[in-house]
Amino acid sequence: MVKHISKAILNDGWKEQSQWRFCPNGKESTGTARKAQEFLRLLKNYIERHLQLREGKDREAHYEDLHAAAQQIVQDELCELVNPMLQGSVAELRKQAENLYAGEVPHINNDPFVSLAQRARDLIHWAVVHKLAKAKKPIGMEAITAVANATTRLDIFSLNHDLLIERQFEQAEIPIADGFAHKNGDVRRFDWSWDASKVRLYKLHGSIDWYRIEFSDKEVQFAKVVGDSDQLIGNAEHLVRCADHCKDSTAKDLRLAHPFPLILAGSTDKERRYGIGFPGELFFEFHKQLRAHHTLICCGYGWSDQGINNRLAQWVARKRGNKLVVLHKSQDKLMQKKFWKDNWKIFRPSNMVEIVPKWLEDCEIKDLSRFFE
Repeated sequence: MVKHISKAILNDGWKEQSQWRFCPNGKESTGTARKAQEFLRLLKNYIERHLQLREGKDREAHYEDLHAAAQQIVQDELCELVNPMLQGSVAELRKQAENLYAGEVPHINNDPFVSLAQRARDLIHWAVVHKLAKAKKPIGMEAITAVANATTRLDIFSLNHDLLIERQFEQAEIPIADGFAHKNGDVRRFDWSWDASKVRLYKLHGSIDWYRIEFSDKEVQFAKVVGDSDQLIGNAEHLVRCADHCKDSTAKDLRLAHPFPLILAGSTDKERRYGIGFPGELFFEFHKQLRAHHTLICCGYGWSDQGINNRLAQWVARKRGNKLVVLHKSQDKLMQKKFWKDNWKIFRPSNMVEIVPKWLEDCEIKDLSRFFE
């Protein structure tokens, strides 16, 4: 999926909408979208050389890398994360991209180049939303609901932004708690309510249906857009329209405090948000619930998020008996990941890790039941 989204960002047609948004535009990109896309191609060529030097000649820069690189340019300009090592790179990129921002009206510190970098980041964000929203039908996820039916408590920590886990449980008619239980008209307001169900979902990197909304009491809080799931799932335009026109239970309009849904992206940038703001609330619960478990089954994770890796290593070493169960068809390929190169000889002799040589879609309940607490 990362490769698919990256290819779409760089090659599909996009156009600018109101409120700083982008949406698909057939085969050709136009206006600001075209310039943002061309800048991302330039940025890809620039950072890919170093990625291949460090991680192998076949390493291609994907959208997470591009998001992080563009974000670093913006953060440095705004003094959010000052990095003196960026000076040479920014100067070179500024020169290479001059034809893309010359004459443009800037919106960041009177700097059209940094403004272009920000719009490129925005294009990535919206491309992720549109591509993930197309996913309608869960495939190969039956094992998750089978585990839910076979256990008395299941906590799911997801790094995905899509709605497929929710869809899988909805189809299986199994209720889940995701922190959003306070129904208020067209949205469910975040209220920390995970304890209402034996199955709890924590989407640590956000979700394409989470928006910051100003309610009638003037409080600004995150809420998830709700409605006909058949319409919301598979239709990004419908999801965005619902967010724009939400009403509370008294039919009063709700105002979007920010026009973008909350999704954390950026290979080296996400970790900065893990302990602060709304994501910090989710990670607090992540730590809290991990302490209540001795077994964590990991599937579909690329093991390249240093912030998550550090937390998993801390948890597995915290208490005797804690174990990572990794669903992965090829142990040899798994061992190529830096996390496992560093930790395999530490975890394996102490029985802190076990590899099940299957993908999630290949698993049956008998493959996993021995790990239930």
